[in-house]
Formats: sequence, C-alpha cells, structure tokens
Amino acid sequence: MRAAEPDSWLTTAGSPYRRLIFIMIDGAAYDVLRELIAAGDLPALASLAELGGGVKKAVTCFPSTTGPAYIPYFMGLFPGTANVPGYRWLSRAGYDEAGSKWTRPGLASYSGREALGFDLDLPQRPTWFDYFGSSKNILNLLTKGCDPEDNLTRRIKPFVYAIGHYLHRWQLADRVAAGALVDAVRQGPELIACAFNGVDGHSHERDSRAPKVIESYRTIDRAIAAARRELKSLGRDEETLWVIGSDHGHSATHTHIDMARTLDGLGFPTLYFPRLWRQDAHCAEMVSGNGMTQVYFRNGAGWRERTPWEEIEARQTPEALLSIEGIDLVAGQTADGRVNLRTKAGSATIAWRDGLCSYDFEGQDPLSCGRFTGLDAEKVLQMTFESARPDACMQLAQLFRAERCGDLLISARQGYDLRARWEIPEHHSTHGAIIPAQMHVPVIISHPLQADYFRTADVFPTVLRLLGKQPATDIDGVARD
Repeated sequence: MRAAEPDSWLTTAGSPYRRLIFIMIDGAAYDVLRELIAAGDLPALASLAELGGGVKKAVTCFPSTTGPAYIPYFMGLFPGTANVPGYRWLSRAGYDEAGSKWTRPGLASYSGREALGFDLDLPQRPTWFDYFGSSKNILNLLTKGCDPEDNLTRRIKPFVYAIGHYLHRWQLADRVAAGALVDAVRQGPELIACAFNGVDGHSHERDSRAPKVIESYRTIDRAIAAARRELKSLGRDEETLWVIGSDHGHSATHTHIDMARTLDGLGFPTLYFPRLWRQDAHCAEMVSGNGMTQVYFRNGAGWRERTPWEEIEARQTPEALLSIEGIDLVAGQTADGRVNLRTKAGSATIAWRDGLCSYDFEGQDPLSCGRFTGLDAEKVLQMTFESARPDACMQLAQLFRAERCGDLLISARQGYDLRARWEIPEHHSTHGAIIPAQMHVPVIISHPLQADYFRTADVFPTVLRLLGKQPATDIDGVARD
C-alpha cells in the first residue's frame, strides 16, 4: 500500500496543474528525438516542447542504463545514493550472508523475472507514486509506492517484454502502452507514469536511427496526441503537466569485449552472469547496459571489504585493462575516499568534501575542463556537461556511495561494449557508458523552463514544485526554474 502522505507533501495553493503525465521513452537519444521534432515528424511532442521552451538536453546518471537510470526521475536520487549501482551488482554484506551464494540478496540482475526484485532493492524513500493521491502505472520498471491494482499492465508486461526481446517485436509493447495511456487518462488519476520500450529494444536490434526505432517514436507521438484529445474533451488539458524523459541514449556497437574472459586472462577467476557457481572466484564482473561493468575483487576479508585503488593499481590492473582496444576509462576509490580515474592518455583525481569538488589530473585532462578546487555541484555540472565524459566528477563519485558498488568501474569507448557472450539476441547498439551519446538524454516539460544544464535527478523536485508539492530535502536533485 502507498505510504501515508506527510503534511509537507500536500499540494500548496497557486499551482495551475492538477495532474502529471510522465512518459519514459526508454533509450531515446537526444540528437535523434530533437531532429525528428525539428523535421516536423512528431507534432504532438513538438507541441509539448514548444510549451516548455524546446527539447532540453539533460545528463543522465552513471551507469546510463534501464533500472538505475529510472531512479533519478522517480525518486530524485542517484543510483549510488539508492544503493542500486547497476543493472547487475554484488552486495558484499549480502553475498556472504546469503544461504546460496549465487542468489539474492548477495547478487542481483534485473533481466527477465529477476526484474520483479527491483522495487525490493530500493531504499525506503518516497517515489512520485507516494506524492499523489491516485496514480496509474503502465509498463514502468519502477513501481514502488504504486498499489498493484493501479499497475495497469502488471499481468501482460512479462509477455510483451518476452515477445519484444526474443522476437524483435517491440511494436506490441508500444501498442499496449499507447492503449493503456488513453484508458488511464479517462480514469483521471493525479499521476500517470507510462514507459514506451520500443525505441530501446529496436535500437539494440540495429541502431538508434533504424526504421523500427523511428516508427516507435511515431507510435509514441500518436499516443500522446490521442491522450491530449481525450484530456481536452474532458476539460483537463490545460491543468495537466506533461514530462517526457529518457533514461539513457544509445550508440552503435561494432565490437564486443568479453570482460569475464579478459579478467580470467589477467589471473582473476571470475564470477559473472550467468556463471555464478565458481568456487575459486577471485573477482566478480557485473555488466550494465553492456557499456559499463563493475569489478569486485576478493581480498583478505573475502568479499566483505572494498579493495582500494592503491591495491588495484599496485597489481597494474588499470594499465592492463586500458591496453585493450575499446576500453575508455577505469575508475576506483582510494583508501581515503577520493575517486581516481584513468584513461590511456591521462589520469585524474576527484575529491568531494562538504559538498565541494576538487579536480586534478596528470597527462591529458580526461574531462578537458582544467583543474579546479572547491566548486559546488552546479558549477561542476556546467564545466563538465559537454565534456568527453559528461558530469564524470559527480557521476563516478555518487556510484561509490553504494555498498553494492564494485571496486573498479570500467566504461567502454563508443562503438564497443563489454559483453560478448550470453547477450541473446546480440546487441548492435549500446548504453551504460559515461560518454556523450549515452549520457545525454532529451527531456520535455510542458511548462516554461529557463535551465539549460541539468541532471535527470533534477526533474523530480522540479515537477513536484510545479505541482505545488514540497519534496523531501534529502535528495540529490535540485528544482530548476
């Protein structure tokens, strides 16, 4: 059942909006959506964008992958803060305590039936569903706070996902979402959260501009147009706030790197999905979106304690990994809590203290922003937003907040991913990495906003403010004007 609503969440006077409709276009690439709207191909989305000042470019979280990247929108938290640091992860505490070492709570993956455990892994913090008196959910992965009877597609979702994934027929999922969206509008809840999965699924099948992907965008546009017609007929259009978001971008993949075999070759017998029963394992490799992976090293404390960067560096593991064509970046946390990142051309150190960030580097600057000291999160975002590794100072650091985060984070170059086996069907387009094509996402809000630089975590408090609701203060997002 939905949590009781504290007085601080109640709607205040003065808001012109009485309801929110949130559309997640899973896998929508910023450049693709912007170009389609500019070409007049998506008139319903164009109309909403015009109300809000255009298609905004936002930076998503790291890893840029489904699941973790839903959390900023629905909770205003980074994945590290929420202790859900990837699509797959290992819990040091849970792994040793689990009755079976290859099942939850020690290890998690959100593929197939295991996605049902996603809500259980989230912290006891409010989601958008908790802030509204009535709500409907359609195909969204994150349903914490939504009563089961309000999750309109909970029974059909496993079937349409299986058909989409294995038969490349994500058109069915899009049609189910489109029909459910209009039905939900007729029921008149205060919140409708609806995910369209065809863009992401068809992008993986080929690339982010494939004909099936473009047709998915058009299906979404027609669904929004139909929903707005229904709202107008009910006299509710002007009092409805629309938010269109994407969890991650996409970039075409030509080469798959088998990270599990690579680690085996470096002398680290490796656990990985689906091989989770290895008794002699000295590390675990947990890939997310295929563009990033986390590596957990067994040490003198078993799996219980994080292996610091100093120890990993002493083994020359970062150098060995960066010598592999297609690996863009490796990062780890030092014993004193700083984040060290390394590329082939240079290395850098990120240090956060009392909400202020300092950044230093040797060799070529990995972020191309120059050294700085004592900048707040807003300045850091502005300086690194358009860098080769967008918002890396924040995004790498936030992930290491998680107990479930790996000891070493690896991000792939564009054109490469980090999973050569067991990805059935084969992926031809990738996300998860901390590179612009995968980190920059489109956001449309049907209310004028001046902000040009923001994180997807900022959408959560911004929307609540526009609806006259006061969000919790202990979140990562910042309300934007």
